[in-house]
Amino acid sequence: MQGDAALVAANRRGDTKAFSLLVDRYRYAVFGLCLGHTQDPDVAEDMAQEAFVKAFLRLPDLADPGRFAPWVKQIAVNECRMWHRRRAGERTAPAGVELVHESPEENLLARETHRRILSALGRLNEGQQQIVSLFYLEDMALKQIAAFLDISPQTANQRLYRARTRLKEEMMSMVKDSLQQQQLPDDFTAAVVAKSLERGRQWLDERRWPEAKAEFRKITAALPDHLDAQRGLALALDGQVNTMLAESEVENDDKLVQEAVAALEEAYRLGARDWETVWNLAGFYETLKRDTERSVLLEAYADEGDDGEKAFFALVRAAWSSKRVGDHERGYALHQRALSLPGRSLQERLRSYFAGVIPIYAHADKADQWLQQTAELYGQLQGPLSLDHYMYYRDTCSVLVRCGRSEQALEEGHAYLGLLDSQVVDDPIQRRWWISDTWAQIIRIQGAEGAREELQAAQQQAAANIAAYEAEWEAAEESEADTEKRQQVHQNYRRFAGYAAINLALAYHKAGLYEEAVELFERKLSMYEKGTCYMQLAAVYMDKGDRQGALDTLRRLHQSAVTSVESFVFLGQARAWFNGAGEFESVRQDPEFVAVVGQQD
Repeated sequence: MQGDAALVAANRRGDTKAFSLLVDRYRYAVFGLCLGHTQDPDVAEDMAQEAFVKAFLRLPDLADPGRFAPWVKQIAVNECRMWHRRRAGERTAPAGVELVHESPEENLLARETHRRILSALGRLNEGQQQIVSLFYLEDMALKQIAAFLDISPQTANQRLYRARTRLKEEMMSMVKDSLQQQQLPDDFTAAVVAKSLERGRQWLDERRWPEAKAEFRKITAALPDHLDAQRGLALALDGQVNTMLAESEVENDDKLVQEAVAALEEAYRLGARDWETVWNLAGFYETLKRDTERSVLLEAYADEGDDGEKAFFALVRAAWSSKRVGDHERGYALHQRALSLPGRSLQERLRSYFAGVIPIYAHADKADQWLQQTAELYGQLQGPLSLDHYMYYRDTCSVLVRCGRSEQALEEGHAYLGLLDSQVVDDPIQRRWWISDTWAQIIRIQGAEGAREELQAAQQQAAANIAAYEAEWEAAEESEADTEKRQQVHQNYRRFAGYAAINLALAYHKAGLYEEAVELFERKLSMYEKGTCYMQLAAVYMDKGDRQGALDTLRRLHQSAVTSVESFVFLGQARAWFNGAGEFESVRQDPEFVAVVGQQD
């Protein structure tokens, strides 16, 4: 049989069964010790369990592994003493246990017998109570009792002798019978771990991330391969990172991000395949530009999971990640796999083609397939004009431009504007946004084609749409008497105005209309600050030849107190943009710019 020191050492090496053996070895001894202190079997069981929970969590701190028994004994004694302190001031005696018998008479007799036993035990001193409980519980040998209580065998023998002398023989028989009835549950060992896990889960539910992290980390320190504890630790760290990024007064901690990634990876390695764990890890991979790993992770989830909706979503995102590393053939295959999944709606399949997958089809020489398949799906759409119609026309224009079919792209754009003029749209705010974005598409194409007269006409139309939008905004606010509703109207118009401004500003930049682009970017920043918008505005200044304007904009970015902007800077996205965008190539080594943006990656 392995000694205590060997079991403690094995547990520290990750042997998950080692601590269970220690609990099994001493559980009745600890229970008997607690029973001697509390004279209440129910309370004794609670105290014993609590003692083992604390021993489990503190095991890495045990200086001498060979002294596990007296160490856990002292923890149990401390638990009982704290219980007594909590009970101080109460006037009622411990209720004890109520054994189940066949009749009320037998039940009454059992309670009276139990009361007499506890009364007899109560007349002994603390040391004698301990020795009686341990000796008569499963006939524990005196040598074992001595080792557990950290006393000599002679002292143990003397205490037992004195206890026997004080009690009558018939009472000792009753004591032995009563103690042996108090059997601990078979799952006591598992309950020790379960109780500590319960605490951690409670902290997770209450979003108390540091407490949850500390609780789960204690468990993983003793049981490194415990899946539930490792997953709990990962989720606690993920929550702590999200809180850090959401609170501007909290200093960002890159080590915490890396720690969260490592914990999520370890939970995944141990078998955590739930969506929350996978999606959180995928989110970190995307932020850290680990797109190949993200793609593989999401594809694996789709292969292993049984949720068709999430599998579809995972495959589409996996395709996007493959696109980001230039593996367009893999991205194409993943997207086609997503489309082959049964049970997906028309809208889900159509939307999966938009935006992120366009470069995949273009670079894989599948643009014509994209156009054909989306046209078939679009033809099945019913009802009034919606976001799906807008996205279809927007991305159809983009694909046609990539194929060198600019004239056809312009025709599609004007056709969509005609639809917006001729058909009813439920939301007037979105209608103005869609009009603005379609003019942005047209301006982009005309700017690339060098059609200056057509470009000027399109710019005038776009400006007229913005003016009409602002007039509708003002009228909508004035017509709403309720203050709270008026504020909501303001927020809705403001949000879509920001979208319209940014898309049109990007088009102006692409077309070389720099002054107009600067005006719209500033309009967007006055409504809602975003890190990407600052970088785009700085890029316009660089193309405009205004080095100081670009530098001042980057300073504004780094001085912003908006949480999302701070996160953008903290996660290195501003630096990555600066190092990758062609507009900043001439100033990447400039000391003033480097001082603002930071060292290159």
